[in-house]
Amino acid sequence: MVHDPSILDEWTAKADALWRAEPFVEGRYVETADGPVWVRDGGGTGHPVLMLHANTGTSESWQFQFEALTRAGLRPIALDRPGKGCSPSGSKPKPVAETIEVLARAMDLETFALVGVAGGSFVAIDYAHTHPHRVSHLLLLATTGQFAETGIDAAVARIEIPEIRKQDASYRELGPSYRARDPEGVALWMALHEHAFHQKGSAAPSLITPNRYDKLKSLKCPLRVVAGGADLIAPPALMRIWMRELPQHELHVICEAGHAPQWEEPDAVSEHILSLLQCR
Repeated sequence: MVHDPSILDEWTAKADALWRAEPFVEGRYVETADGPVWVRDGGGTGHPVLMLHANTGTSESWQFQFEALTRAGLRPIALDRPGKGCSPSGSKPKPVAETIEVLARAMDLETFALVGVAGGSFVAIDYAHTHPHRVSHLLLLATTGQFAETGIDAAVARIEIPEIRKQDASYRELGPSYRARDPEGVALWMALHEHAFHQKGSAAPSLITPNRYDKLKSLKCPLRVVAGGADLIAPPALMRIWMRELPQHELHVICEAGHAPQWEEPDAVSEHILSLLQCR
């Protein structure tokens, strides 16, 4: 576990350089029983919205949501999960949902909306299932759900592009329309991606219990699921497989977005968050 102040200062300086949105949101370490967790907190007294990054991201990947959510009177919060970005990994890694609960207690968050993208949605489902009293609303973006179910596993295998993991991460994570129109945004996303993986041994998030369909169907809070129409990893057709378990819900699609819709189409994602929070 890294707690050397000089190393942490180096990490946070790099993170701050990756924040290009206005206004700048100061980051800080929240001391928890499990060690320090890097958090960007928009502040205020509005209802908290806690945003969970993808396996390839950090809290900075949510920077373009902060202004819209703050303007709407909400309190946007994003964290680096342990081992990513500025949050040091613990000596004994534990499920990320447990880190979120420790953080919620440390920040006095009684209830909050939970938003996850890609791998962050794996954790969001896990947390909403184990701590339903905390989660007022749940938004799942661009995700396979990491469901331990035969049907979804087979579908994931069918759409896997051979050796795609060996390619530049932007090819598999960002949609072609975004890559064509915003080369500066792509370069910033790649720098953020490198920052996400700078700690040795960075791994995919572990769950308290495997995500299964029964777990998904047990969720009682208002829920919305959004796909990226150009997502190579979790395309709409794949997400509809597990959404069959939620017949009362509609799959929303952001047409040209890839696997990082909050980055590629930030206004559309902010609108989905605000629309969901109107549901009771």
